[in-house]
Amino acid sequence: MRLWPFLKLAIPLGTLAALAIGYAVQRATLQPDPPIDIQRPPPATFAKLEPPVHGHRLAGRVSAPSGEALDRALVWVRSGDEGSFTRTDAQGAFGFDDLGPGPWPAKIVALGFEPLDLTLEDTGKLTQIALAKAYGPPPTLARVEHEPLAGQLELPAGFDASDCEVVLEPEAPTSIDSALPRRARCDAQGAFHFDDLIAAKYLVRVLPAWARGGSWPDLVAGVAGKASHEFTHAKGAQLAVQLELGSIQGTLAEASGAPVEGALAELALASDPGRIWIPQSTDAQGHFRLHPLPHGAYVLTLRAGGATLVRQVELGPGEQREVPLRLEPPAGER
Repeated sequence: MRLWPFLKLAIPLGTLAALAIGYAVQRATLQPDPPIDIQRPPPATFAKLEPPVHGHRLAGRVSAPSGEALDRALVWVRSGDEGSFTRTDAQGAFGFDDLGPGPWPAKIVALGFEPLDLTLEDTGKLTQIALAKAYGPPPTLARVEHEPLAGQLELPAGFDASDCEVVLEPEAPTSIDSALPRRARCDAQGAFHFDDLIAAKYLVRVLPAWARGGSWPDLVAGVAGKASHEFTHAKGAQLAVQLELGSIQGTLAEASGAPVEGALAELALASDPGRIWIPQSTDAQGHFRLHPLPHGAYVLTLRAGGATLVRQVELGPGEQREVPLRLEPPAGER
């Protein structure tokens, strides 16, 4: 029993002694690191830059195919990486005094002639340049007839057409002398006017005031876009557009019959829910009216707090549609 306290002290001390002896042996036998030899890099040397050789002269004369001198023709040449240009005088002469060695790529541009690309040789002699291709006379455009146009929207009773937009789209493909799309705003009675409209055949569209500058909805063709109104403009012509516009209206009430004020009425196309009219809120009597509407299929959505009503509505031309609406109580309260 007396040996155990001795071992408890001797074993750790013996281990430390062995480690110290091993470290001393390793240090005694370790080869020292060779010294680091740091040398300066050799100085950088650059080849001497030789400036480009200049002093070469180029002189010439520019003429038409007939030999007539061309005044104010533009002559551009490239010497190495440098571009230079000048213009000819009244005798068609031009000159450059300080170019690098040739040959020189060049371009000649003169009024009434097709531009000429060529390479000019360094001969030391006068260079004669004749432009071979002259432009012909400019194309003649057909006379375009312009006439004013007064028009009228034939509206349902009580409809205010202020700032509605009449759009005329030419049927013929657009070209330099064809008709262009035109737009005009209407007054409250639906009258509109174009001061100078090109005589042509047009497709007529009418946009509500909130859709000015756009392309939808067309109050003439309906939401399906299957119908269209064609019009041929000529001297003395007048344009009358019949609009068979309807409305969707209703009164939203609670199950008790009390009107719901401030509910949001949203109207979208049944075929494209991303196309919506401007939403409207119900008044103090729970009433709303969405108009003017072209005929077609719609989805009517009313939102009041956490309650939502959705109705499918098929609206005919000129129809004033009344939609019955009542909020149902939650299933647990019925």
